Amino acid sequence: MSSMLQRRWWMLLALAAAVVLLGWLSQRPADAPAATKPSPLPADLAITQLAVRIDSQEWRLEQHADAWRLSGDGAVRAADPDKVMQLLNMLRVPAEASYALDAVDENQIGLAPPRAILTVNGDITLRLGGNTAIGQSRYLASDTALLLVSPLLAYYVEQEAGFYALDATDR
Repeated sequence: MSSMLQRRWWMLLALAAAVVLLGWLSQRPADAPAATKPSPLPADLAITQLAVRIDSQEWRLEQHADAWRLSGDGAVRAADPDKVMQLLNMLRVPAEASYALDAVDENQIGLAPPRAILTVNGDITLRLGGNTAIGQSRYLASDTALLLVSPLLAYYVEQEAGFYALDATDR
């Protein structure tokens, strides 16, 4: 009987070793890099200007030294750096999905006309469209692609200029 117990002990030990080995292998990074989802703007892009036009209203954020300035409705004010960074970070969040721009009817997805037009650094144009049919994601078109983005991006883009103003009480 002791030889039977010894065999069972060795089988349990081999099984435990196999479980440990499988756990270790599952924690190792894969050799091939994972596919990355595109984002509206590259993570390494230094954004110094952002203009937002909604209907006939336009407001602009510009970086001066280490502070952001907000202009719109004829006034220039200090911008709340936290809110500006939230908006800029949302522009760098990977999209939920990406499609070829020529594969869709822009009228059906709210891009003709767009709900908002963003101009980044004076040369990158993004157009914010409507909601998707089955969720709250929003369509965002660049010159080359159509992206599905978080509704949080639309929230920050569709704010009035005063949302980004740094009030005296915020200091």
